[in-house]
Amino acid sequence: MTSPPPPHLVGPADGPDRTVRVGRWCCIGGATFGALGLVGWLSGIGLLSGNIAGEPRMMPNTALGLLLTGIAGALRARPDAGPATKAASRVAALVVLALAVATLAEYAFAVDLGIDDLLFHLHSAPHPGRPSPLTAAALASLSAGILIFDTRPAESVRPSEGLILAGGVAGLTGLVGYAFGARPLYLFLREPVIGVALPTPSAFC
Repeated sequence: MTSPPPPHLVGPADGPDRTVRVGRWCCIGGATFGALGLVGWLSGIGLLSGNIAGEPRMMPNTALGLLLTGIAGALRARPDAGPATKAASRVAALVVLALAVATLAEYAFAVDLGIDDLLFHLHSAPHPGRPSPLTAAALASLSAGILIFDTRPAESVRPSEGLILAGGVAGLTGLVGYAFGARPLYLFLREPVIGVALPTPSAFC
C-alpha cells in the first residue's frame, strides 16, 4: 500500500480557498468596471463608460447592475460571511435581477416601464439608457446565481454555477465579437435594440 504524502505537501483546502479568492477578485473587478462607468456618466468622461466612436456605450443601468452584482458576489464569496453579509448580498442581487428582468420585459412586450432613465435623463434615440438584451440577460443570470448560491451546496454541480456560467458565456461572446470584428455578436443592428459596450463583457468575464 502506498503511504500518503507528508501533510505539508497536501493542500486539499488550498484549491477551494484559492478558487474563492479568485472569484472574489473577479467580482471586485466587475464592480470596478461598473463604478468607472457611473463615474464616466457623472463626470462626462466618456472613455470610462466605453464611449468609443462608432461603438455602443455602457448605459447607466448597466453600470449600476455591474456595480451591485460585483458587490453582491464579493460579499457572498467571503469565507466568514455572516447572516447580515449574506442578506446584504441578496438585497443587491435582487435589485439587479429586478432591473434586468424589467429590461427584458421592455424588449419582449415593447413597453416602457420608466426604468431606462432611472439614474440619468438621456435624449438619444430610440431608448436612451436601456441596456442591450444580452447585457440584461447576463445580469439576470449572474444575480440569480448569487441569490440561489446556497441551494444544494453538496451537489457536484450546483444550480448557481450554471447561471453564473451563462453570464460568463454572454460576456465572452461580446469579447469575441470585439476581438474579431464580428459586430453581430455584440451589436444588434435592428432598432430599437442597442449593443454591448466593450467594458461590459470584460466585467462579465
